[in-house]
This record gives sequence, structure tokens and C-alpha cells, in this order.
Amino acid sequence: APPLPPLPTRPFAEQAREWLIAKGVDNATVSDDGVITASDDVVLSGLRLKALPAKFDTVAGDFTLIGGLVESFRNFPESVGGALYLGRLGMTDLKGCPSKVGDSLSLHDLENLKSLETDTPIECKDLTISIANLKSLKNIHKTFKRVDGKIKIGHPINDSVLGLLSIKGVKSVEMHFSNRNVADILNKQLSSDDKDIHVAQEELIDGGFAAFARL
Repeated sequence: APPLPPLPTRPFAEQAREWLIAKGVDNATVSDDGVITASDDVVLSGLRLKALPAKFDTVAGDFTLIGGLVESFRNFPESVGGALYLGRLGMTDLKGCPSKVGDSLSLHDLENLKSLETDTPIECKDLTISIANLKSLKNIHKTFKRVDGKIKIGHPINDSVLGLLSIKGVKSVEMHFSNRNVADILNKQLSSDDKDIHVAQEELIDGGFAAFARL
């Protein structure tokens, strides 16, 4: 018997449009090659996929992704016009994270995240990180190029906070209550007209916080 003809496949762009509609995203356009451009906010939750199924070019509003199986930044937009909120996801690092965020960036309960390493330095306004398993802020200044506002660390940190002073634009730092004395030393320099990272380093060491006095 002759082989059966292959089943027709629908264009990827059509599949991407259907997926957006199913997820309640009605403010986006999809190019012929399946690339998504969103003109307003995008909220996605509980995705049973390891990555976004189609490439987002840009998101003009807020971009929120909460819960589910997503474990990489593949297909994320390069820029988000509003705020970026990521919570309860499986990423192990920040490689591929949008590098330009027009408003605040919040990282919550990314419990597989062991490193802040990224491939392109990130710029945002306020930054919130609350990830229980992330015990060190080593090289945070290499990940976040600019934060025009407050940095809030919502969980206990064990070492390497000095990089917070090397991030451009930071106005103040708020840390977990167990690190409040460390935050006081950092904020003393952030509020000074003559911010000096070396003075902060010496004060951390003198205060018994030598492990924190590293980049």
C-alpha cells in the first residue's frame, strides 16, 4: 500500500496567535514567522512548558510570569517597557533575562537560582530580590548595570554585598532584618555626597561583617 500523505501542519504564526488567545493576551501581534510584539501588559501563569513557546520581541507594558515549569529565559523579550515580575519559576541563572526594564524588576521564589550570572547587564528602576536559596550577592554589579531607585533584598544574605555600591543609580538599599546592620553601612555611603566603596568595606570589616565586604 502506498504511504499515507503527511498530515498538514498549520503555520507557526497561527499556532502562536491561538496560544496567546488561550492565555488571555489580546494586545499582541504576531509576525509571519511567529514573533510576538505586545502593546500592553502580558500576564502568564502556570505554564506547563520549560520555555515560552514563541519568541517575544518587545512588551510595551508590564510582563508577569508566575508559577509553572518554565526554567529558562529562552524566547523572553529583550526589553520590557513597564515592570518585570518573575515568581516561582525554575531558572538557575539570569542568562537571557530582558536587559532593559522600564520600571521595577522583581525576582521572587526562583528557588533553583544559584547564580545572578547573565549574558547582558540589566537596567531597571527599583529592584527586588527575594530568593531563599540565593545566599550571596557576588558580582551583582556585573548583572545589574543600573538601578534607578531602591534595591530590596527580602531574604537573608551571607556574604558579598559590596557590589551593591557599584551599581549606577542606586538611591538606597533595604535588606532582610537579619542584615539590617549591613544595610545601614551601605546606606550611609549611598546617602553621602562622597560615596566611597572602600570606606564601606572598612566599616563592614570593623563591624564584624568581613564576609560581606567583598564584591
